[in-house]
Amino acid sequence: MKHCNSIAYLRQLCCLGLGRDIVIPEFLKAVQSVIPSGNNFFTGTNQNGAPVNCLTEMFVPNLQELATEILPQFFTQEKRSHVYNYFSSYPTITDHNVLDERFFQTDLYNLMWHPWELHHFILAPIIVNRQIAGLFFMFRPPDVQPFSASDQALCLQLLPYIAHALHERSVKETDYVHSGQSSMVLTDKQGTVVHLNASAKRLLSLATNEQSVNERTQPNNPVLPSAVVNLCKNLDALFKGEEVPPPVFTHTNSAGRFIFRAYWLDQVNNDPNGFIGVTIEHQEPIMLKITRNLQFQPLSITEKEVALLWAQNYTNQIIGCRLHIKPTTVKCHIRNIYTKLEINEKSQLLAKLVA
Repeated sequence: MKHCNSIAYLRQLCCLGLGRDIVIPEFLKAVQSVIPSGNNFFTGTNQNGAPVNCLTEMFVPNLQELATEILPQFFTQEKRSHVYNYFSSYPTITDHNVLDERFFQTDLYNLMWHPWELHHFILAPIIVNRQIAGLFFMFRPPDVQPFSASDQALCLQLLPYIAHALHERSVKETDYVHSGQSSMVLTDKQGTVVHLNASAKRLLSLATNEQSVNERTQPNNPVLPSAVVNLCKNLDALFKGEEVPPPVFTHTNSAGRFIFRAYWLDQVNNDPNGFIGVTIEHQEPIMLKITRNLQFQPLSITEKEVALLWAQNYTNQIIGCRLHIKPTTVKCHIRNIYTKLEINEKSQLLAKLVA
């Protein structure tokens, strides 16, 4: 099969039990290696079938805010009834006229789809427990070929993976590891932003995607969340000898874990009138990073499955049950993993996969 390795990654991803806010954005990015597309998104639905939220492959505040506002307005009860009845006869929608006969005059198109070049599309329902739990959108810009029948068929093969990710619940706490992304925001001692580069702005946007609207990073007037502003004030208080918490703040949301630390940039003299550097370190779930990095290892699909379960400390017996193979076969795969990755023990595997 042409995309077997990429499809195997999507399957592994949706079985990690990390929760939809982590898995779905990663899925929306990774699915592009199977079906060329871009700016894909997923919207969950409530018990009445109305859109209630939106997850995109990259955190884009404007797009997500527009989607949260416009999608429920577009998918009225009458329109939902029409679209869902269509799904009872056809598994996907690719025709704008099915959504609305005057689709190109709607706010959905003119305010959301057109600015982000969302034109050709596949819309498919995600079914969980025989009910529509969400809507999966894949897009292509107007200057490329529309999605073919084979693209639609491949999309349908992937939908059960998303349904499993929505249905599965994590039974253990998530461990995090450095994602490789970090940056710094320059502030004064009151926490007012003096300068930030593009990487810092992006990390700040990711970190504040669940903050109130007033605390979001604004394009022309970036503002730190109040908890991070307090770090700068605590740093100034520490310089004055006051007893305050250390200038470190950790925030976890659907985009990962973010660690903010405040430092005097003049660490020798601790000049109270100097600038403060607030570092932002981004961390991601360790199993997500391991699963992603496994795709670049010279292993077969089954060996990657074994390595992933082995990294989660499952026994050979349980791995065999999960993959429907004998424990002796599991041992054989582990020996092959040792040989191909040039390692001698599990700790070396983990070190290689989180590097």
